[in-house]
Amino acid sequence: MRTLVLGGTGFLGRQVVEVLLERGHEVTVIHRGEHEVETGGARHLHGDRSETAGLVKGLEFDAFIDIRPMNDKDSQVVVEALRGRVRRTVHASSVDVYEAYDSFRAGIVTVPVPFNEDAPVRRQIYPYRGQNARLEDYDKILMERAVLGAGGGFPACVIRFPVLYGPWDRQRREWPFLRRILDGHPVIMGGGSSWLFHRMYIRDAARAMVLAAEQDEAMGRIFNVGEPSTLTMFQWALAISEACGRKADVRVISDALLPEHLRSNATHQQHLLVDTSRIRAVLGYMEEQPARESIKLSVEWHMANPPAGDEEEYRKQIEAEEEVLKVAERR
Repeated sequence: MRTLVLGGTGFLGRQVVEVLLERGHEVTVIHRGEHEVETGGARHLHGDRSETAGLVKGLEFDAFIDIRPMNDKDSQVVVEALRGRVRRTVHASSVDVYEAYDSFRAGIVTVPVPFNEDAPVRRQIYPYRGQNARLEDYDKILMERAVLGAGGGFPACVIRFPVLYGPWDRQRREWPFLRRILDGHPVIMGGGSSWLFHRMYIRDAARAMVLAAEQDEAMGRIFNVGEPSTLTMFQWALAISEACGRKADVRVISDALLPEHLRSNATHQQHLLVDTSRIRAVLGYMEEQPARESIKLSVEWHMANPPAGDEEEYRKQIEAEEEVLKVAERR
């Protein structure tokens, strides 16, 4: 299968390219050249998303995978460039499209879990506008509408991802817990300790995208993906502890006592837990290995590749956490 991947050198993209090559597919990657990685036989084309039409002129593809479309404008570019030229297209979306995400941010509960692909989506467009300059124009709902409504000549599938974890994670989702466990500091949580947010190992996320790109049955569909079961935040910290071979001291305290940098744990009432049965039934998707093994691989990578963090900020955080623990113990 001749496959074009847009954005194939980042956290998810490099894994998608690796899985494609392992499965014997011919791969062409479009990226801006900011993160050159060894991709074992894939062809690299350097350029911006807006240059897609010119970059692929004269080339033929069976499938197209878009790793990081941010909105409808991003997707319209590839629709115009590839309409009538590919048999299957797969687009990375997020579970933040659901109404449950609005409820989560508002600190209320409105959606029973797990919810499937037919659950209502957010009413609010551009969820991060005014809060994060990098994400001012981000909205996966608009992206989904653009690709699924593109019409003839552009068959599309959307994959809605939960939290992704694993090697090369630029957001370092495990690191705050892992660093404290390795340093012998308590891990502090509030009411959010029992919160459920679906997770998925990065290689399994890549395999789901490739599986969809290989099958005509995926076209015109939306798929939730995620692990068969999800750990609470408290359990997640313990799983990280087990993976690194160190005992974790996890303390749950009153939300009112949480230091400022941990306050996000205090309002997690709406769980973000999805039903993943559709992709398993339609495409035969299943995980490559148990989650316990995936967490171990991820933790080992983080231990071998610690981020160049702000030591001064970390020290201040630990001091603040020690102070609130003293207060909590006196109550």
